[in-house]
Order: sequence, then structure tokens, then C-alpha cells
Amino acid sequence: MSVMQKVTEALMKVLPDKGPDPLIETRGAVGQPLSRLDGPLKVSGAARFTAEVPFENLAYASLVLSTIAKGRILRIHSDAARRATGVITVMTHENAPRMSAPPQMFTDRSSAATSNLPVLQDDRVHWNGEPVAVVVAQSQEAADYAASLIRVEHAPETAALSFDSLRPQARPPKDILGEPAEIAVGKAQNALRRSAFRVDQLYRTPRYNHNSIELHVTAAKWEGDDTVNIHDASQALDATRYTIAKTFGLDPGKVRVMAPFVGGAFGNKCVWNHTLLYCRGKADWPGGAARPDTRGGLSDYWRAHALRTARSAGCQPGWHPCGAHSYGNNRCRFAQCVPRAIHLPCTPSLRSGTHVDPAENR
Repeated sequence: MSVMQKVTEALMKVLPDKGPDPLIETRGAVGQPLSRLDGPLKVSGAARFTAEVPFENLAYASLVLSTIAKGRILRIHSDAARRATGVITVMTHENAPRMSAPPQMFTDRSSAATSNLPVLQDDRVHWNGEPVAVVVAQSQEAADYAASLIRVEHAPETAALSFDSLRPQARPPKDILGEPAEIAVGKAQNALRRSAFRVDQLYRTPRYNHNSIELHVTAAKWEGDDTVNIHDASQALDATRYTIAKTFGLDPGKVRVMAPFVGGAFGNKCVWNHTLLYCRGKADWPGGAARPDTRGGLSDYWRAHALRTARSAGCQPGWHPCGAHSYGNNRCRFAQCVPRAIHLPCTPSLRSGTHVDPAENR
């Protein structure tokens, strides 16, 4: 054992413990039995979720999704869909209203959008399942049937699909939700090499989808060209309002977003491509547009494949005063999930963490 290790161990044995947090004894709401005010409404079926809000002259939308991971749209054959009974319009990148790219929450903390790519504004395809057309009709059945008639010709390009092959290109992002992407205190790697006892493990987490009980649904009603009332299955009302206003070039005060009840969210009730598309067809159909999204993970949220390396070490069994934890996932620049880098609770002060971003299908 080195002199420094002996001194550190001796000091930890004799230094007094930090005083208890005064909030521990505070008698607040935490730990108290409280009635859940919305509980009776939910268990009795009286709670009204987004898809149950009544609208007059409501139109219904159905998405057509890309079947390639990267490339261009050569041609969209939509004549049969346009002629189908009950169809109001078919929207593609060729006739979609112009709108700005949404602000991305990882660079604009006020936003609820995880992608900063323009939505249905050009012929580019960035991922498998990206919306490439929207059918709007007088009923959901008519919209779904017409969408099945649309045929899309693609020009596929080589996509970045292998996590392991892209790991050498991994790089830390500038920041993660405003916090540093990498934290280093001391020289953990040097301490790890010198330590007699070490734990060094590699953990893989597969990609997975987590779907809420309540499906994604959005309904929008416009008042003129500059005011819109939106019912959305959202967990971030103010951020959704900000995102819609920025994307459509509206005064935030004229954008109203409502979601009295949310049937589960788990981080995925944000602003996705379909949210913007269902809100945007004000010039093409009356009332609004709504579509419960049953294809979660293609057009909205999924958690990426991840790789974690956790290392800790110490001078005797069970005592690990230093550690390092690196985290990487296959989040494309435009895609869905950027978790915070996780660090081991190390004592006294040696730790480092890195979040890497290896894949990009630009």
C-alpha cells in the first residue's frame, strides 16, 4: 500500500461524519398518505383522454412510413389513394406546407422535440419508419385504406446500422441537456492500474420499445391562420407549445396545448414528426386531424442499443475509492434518445465518464 493510500485510509477513519441533512426531519408531503385526485376518475372510466375529446368535422389521418433506413424518395404513387372514397387530401414533401425545422431539446432546453430535421420538407429518408406521406380522410378506416394504396419508390443508400463497426468513430457530444458530456476528477485510469483489486465489466443493453397504455394521438383545431388549439397525448405541455410555435412561426400565446390526463408516458410523449404533421394541414381540411399511433418505435420513441464499461478499484477487497464509467449508444444525430452519462458513486474523488455518439445517417 502506498503512503498516499495509507494516509487517505487513516483520514477516512478519524474524520467526523457530516451532520445529518435538516430536511430529513422536516414534516412535508413526502411519505404522507395523500389521495390521488384523478384516481377515482381514472378507475371509473370518467377520465377523458386525448382520443376521446369530441370535435366537430374532425378529419382522420394515417401515415405512410418509409421502408428503407437511408436514401431518397424517387416517386410517390398516390393517385389511387386520392381517388378513394372519403379521402380529403394526401400530403407529401411535394405539397406539404412549408415549416421550419423543429428546435431540438438537446440544444434548446425549452423544446419538446428530439429531432431537428425538417418534417416532410424534402425527398430525404433518414430512418426506417420515417413518415413520407399523410392521408387525411373523413374516417379512420378510409384514411388507413387509402394509405395502403400508396406506393413509394426509393433510391436506397448505405446506412450506418452496425453499432460495433461504428464504435471507433464515437465522439462525445458538446453537452448532454446542458451538462458536461465528460466529467473527470483526478486521474482514475492511473489509480485503476495501480490498484490491487479491480472490477472491470462491460454491459450491453439491447434496443427496446416502451409503449404506453394510451396511444399517441394529436388533434388540432385552427382559428384563422395564426391560432391553434391542440389536444395532444403530451407530458410536456409548455415545451410542446414552444416547439409548435417555433416550427410554424406562430406567437406562443396563440398556441394552446391541452392534455388533462396522460395514460403513461415514460419519456416518449413529446413532439414527434406525426405531432407536427397532424397539426399542420389547416389549409387542406376542416376541423383537425387525429390518429392514434399504433406503431410506436417506428414513428416515435425507442431506446437505443447501449454499451457501458464500469471499472472500480481499491487497495483492499470491498473498498473501491476510484472508478470510471463510460457510456455509449447508437443515437444518430437526428434520432431519439440521449441519456445522461452515469458515474459510479466513488470515494474519495476519482471518477470519469464519457457519453459517445457513434452513428449518423445524414
